[in-house]
Amino acid sequence: MLSIAATLLVAAAATALSLVALPAPSAASASAAPVAADPDADARGEVIRALAAPEAGSVTLYSLTGKLSKPLRLEGDDVLQGFVVLGKAALSDKAGAATSPSSLSPAARACNAFGELLAPTRVLAAECFIPRHALTLRHGGHRYDILICFECSRYSVFRDNKEFLADATAGTPAALDSLNALLRAAGVRLPPQPPKAE
Repeated sequence: MLSIAATLLVAAAATALSLVALPAPSAASASAAPVAADPDADARGEVIRALAAPEAGSVTLYSLTGKLSKPLRLEGDDVLQGFVVLGKAALSDKAGAATSPSSLSPAARACNAFGELLAPTRVLAAECFIPRHALTLRHGGHRYDILICFECSRYSVFRDNKEFLADATAGTPAALDSLNALLRAAGVRLPPQPPKAE
C-alpha cells in the first residue's frame, strides 16, 4: 500500500507529464488550416443591417413571459411568435438631449443592444429557449421579430413570420440591463429575470 506522500508524488509526476508542451504549429501548417466560415453570415448581416436602419416608427420592444400561449397562437396583441407578451413599447426615434448619458434615441439603443447580441460567438448554449425580451422592426419591406433568451444564451429571428436565423449569443448583463431600462422607462412590466450566474 502506498503512503500518502508516495501517492502525491505519483499524482504530481502524472500531472507534470500531462503538462509537457507540444511544439507550436509552423507558419505553413497554420496558414493551411481551414477556417470555418460562418454559415449564417448572410442572414446575420441582413438582420444587422435592418437593426442599423429600421423604418421610422417601426421599432417595438417586448417583455415576454417566456411561456408559449395555450392554445398555441403565433399572432395577436398578447403573443409574439407564440410567446405570451407581458407588455410592449413602441420606441421613439427621437434622440435624447446631447447632455444626456445616451444621446441615442430609445429605438437606436434597443437596436444597438440587439445588434451586439447577434454578433457571432463560440458560446455553447443550452437548448431551453425561454425568450423574455424581443424586438420587432421593419426594414426593406420585411418585418423582423428578434427573440432573445438570456437564460440559455440563444436568439431566434423571424423574417415575415418565418424563422430566418437562430444561434447562440454572448448575451451580456449590460445588454440585459439596457433592455430592462428601456422597458422600465416606457412603463412596461419587466419579464421574469434569468437566474444570476454564480
